[in-house]
Amino acid sequence: MAPIPSNVELNEFKPSSCVIHTPPGFNALNTASATNITTSINKTLASINANIDSVPIEATGIAVLPSKDLKIYTSSRIKACLILDNKHHWTGLFCPSLATFPNRYPVLLHAIPAHFDPNNRRHLEALGTQNQIDPALIQSACWLNNPAENGKKNGSIVLQIIDKKIALKIEKYGLFLQHELYRGAHYTQSIPQCFQCWRIGHTAKWCKNNPLCSKCHGSHNSKTCNTASPSAQSCCVCLLHEQSSSNKTINKLDMKFAHSPWSTDCPSMEQEF
Repeated sequence: MAPIPSNVELNEFKPSSCVIHTPPGFNALNTASATNITTSINKTLASINANIDSVPIEATGIAVLPSKDLKIYTSSRIKACLILDNKHHWTGLFCPSLATFPNRYPVLLHAIPAHFDPNNRRHLEALGTQNQIDPALIQSACWLNNPAENGKKNGSIVLQIIDKKIALKIEKYGLFLQHELYRGAHYTQSIPQCFQCWRIGHTAKWCKNNPLCSKCHGSHNSKTCNTASPSAQSCCVCLLHEQSSSNKTINKLDMKFAHSPWSTDCPSMEQEF
């Protein structure tokens, strides 16, 4: 009897992949074939000398998902990760309307003095220079809770770093500010919620779903609705889910709908989590 193959053997010929998210309304690749898209991606990667140990990084194929996002297949996981991590270097060259931003890795710094201004680029550049970090790798920063507004002398800031290795080092060893060491920590981001469709996992900027009004439950953005905010909340997401799954007349005053679509008590939100 033949031995059972290991996971390594089973995955040997399984292609690795990464997904490049496209903006809403993206249609630049609608008429292009998979062959043409793959060839164009590989030419773009070659133009920026994308390689591992002098071996070119290439896509073996692609798939355009129903969301219009682009799934790129490669021969190894390392190649897929490099294509994704460096997407901001090649996507704009491949297709101008697909230009993407670099990945950001948030990290916490604790007990920072209140006089530090995270919105001041000079302060961030000085922070990078003091720690032998390229200031360009610190994309932005913000207070977790502004200490000055709360009458405190110190507070925590969230740094947005565009180099994963640097972010991990800051988490582990902290940073010096004016020759004093401040402790770093991992920052767990909250899951985003879209204020256009009220679904979990993306923001309104990247929403590809139909809008849903939280005031009148119509098919438009809540910001453009002229209806006055109701005195009692009713969840547009739960109502829509109920309407799509039942042919019965729905009582909108039912207490199971008596919450906002952004409430942590929303069962639809809990289901998506």
